[in-house]
Amino acid sequence: MTRKTEHEALAATFDRLLHQEINLLMAPDAGPGETSTVHTVRAGTKKIRACLRLVRGSLDRIAFDKANTLFRDCAKSLRTYRDDEVISEVLAYLNETGATDFDAGETDRLREILIAPPLPAGRDDALATVRNNIQARRTTLHLAALKIKKSDLTKAMRRTYRRNRNAFANVVREPSGINLHEWRKQIKVLEYQLHDLNTIWPKPMDGTEDDARHLAQILGHIQDLAVLRKRLKQIRPVPEGSPADRLLTATRRQRRKLRNDAIRLGQALYARSADDFAADVNRHWKGWRRPPPAPPVIPPTKALARKTPAAHLH
Repeated sequence: MTRKTEHEALAATFDRLLHQEINLLMAPDAGPGETSTVHTVRAGTKKIRACLRLVRGSLDRIAFDKANTLFRDCAKSLRTYRDDEVISEVLAYLNETGATDFDAGETDRLREILIAPPLPAGRDDALATVRNNIQARRTTLHLAALKIKKSDLTKAMRRTYRRNRNAFANVVREPSGINLHEWRKQIKVLEYQLHDLNTIWPKPMDGTEDDARHLAQILGHIQDLAVLRKRLKQIRPVPEGSPADRLLTATRRQRRKLRNDAIRLGQALYARSADDFAADVNRHWKGWRRPPPAPPVIPPTKALARKTPAAHLH
């Protein structure tokens, strides 16, 4: 494959990935029982930002900053509505994992205390604003005309992995809520970028993507617990032994367990240096740059060398 063809193939691939994700953001609201639209849109904007960071070396700085800011602000505008959904989800998660022993009535009462029904009236307006902003800019977000090089992608992955290692080191040194939240943001970028590369890389790094996804899920649960604890602490007073008090204790215990699990997984995922990780990415790319080996030449036998009768060709 020539260098020009490589540029064109990569640009076309990332343009397709970008606009597939944008189409998901612009889809109608999820129906009953389906994934929350707010969650889908927020996750989609983060996937797009991870994709843009992969091709950042081929974008001029102004174009990248404008696109990155657009999707960052879209996600921020929906954060309040997402927090209400998280409360309900984390209550169910704690019950499913056996971290709490609330009966159905206690769980319902806690949900009523923590979530003010109905969802804020501005939710639909916020979603409409997000979609209008994206629609107004999507025609300027084409990547197909770029000259995307494999080396740019490798540099981007090295940068992402280095940021992950730094965020992990900060958590090991001080496992505060801020550091854990930053680590989660970085691992999500790594997960999404590995997913994008695994759609085009000759030898996908599936194992690394699976490890990153598992770690991101654990850190996501920790973040959800933080949202719940913040909401719980807004309740005054919290009677000792009450469901709210027991819930605070359960979230603290579960957070400690998940944090230990995350650190153990992080030690394995970040065992390599950023340079070694980039070298591994390069090794997985060689299958595309190098044509497959030709099949071995087998000398024909006398029977195979004879001319095949015409009748056998029909």
